[in-house]
Amino acid sequence: MGGTSIKYLHFLKFIFFCIFLTILNTLEGQSIDEKKDSSQINSARLQAAIIVNGTAIVGSAYYLYQSWHSTVPFQKFHFINDNHHWNQMDKFGHAFSSYYMTNIFRSELEWAGVGRKKASIYASLTAWVSITTIDVMDGFSSRWGIFSR
Repeated sequence: MGGTSIKYLHFLKFIFFCIFLTILNTLEGQSIDEKKDSSQINSARLQAAIIVNGTAIVGSAYYLYQSWHSTVPFQKFHFINDNHHWNQMDKFGHAFSSYYMTNIFRSELEWAGVGRKKASIYASLTAWVSITTIDVMDGFSSRWGIFSR
């Protein structure tokens, strides 16, 4: 098996892991309406949500770096127009990932007692930082680059 095939298999494992997390999130036992009064933040739950999400984000970034970027030389940060390479799948992947990360993170924050509006803002910012990390790694990669359009 060549290096590209191994990277592809690692990428598929990552995608299946994300799908697994999404399924777990949808199987949550309580709906938002059934939850207890959310005016009180449960600090143990909040701490657990932060630790789990932080570990998932850092672990995903590390895994992505090891599987995609570690073997490619770095260069000056640069932009590219990648429309002809990936048929917009790159952008779809970023949007899809952001959407699901935001929903999962928001659900966890609401589970911890954070209000819906604040949970949505924090979750969106967390997903944005996670996706931006990928773009920055791409921007310094001699093989890819950050998209310009």
